Amino acid sequence: MPIVLINLILPNGIQVNEVRAAVSKIEGADMLIGMNLIQLGDFSISNWDIKTVFTFAIPPFQNRTDLYEKAIAVSKRKK
Repeated sequence: MPIVLINLILPNGIQVNEVRAAVSKIEGADMLIGMNLIQLGDFSISNWDIKTVFTFAIPPFQNRTDLYEKAIAVSKRKK
């Protein structure tokens, strides 16, 4: 599998230069992003009512999002 360097422009206009990428055919997707890109920012996937939202922001925000406490609170309310 060939490895190439690509310049990637994200939908928000941020450009990440010289990203190592493996060239391969992926059924149903244009690209898979790996931790080498994800570690540059904040990455989130949310799902509600069978609708999935993917968000990614560079640079990362100073206040980290941790859903653990929120999940515990929701679980307690359901009991």
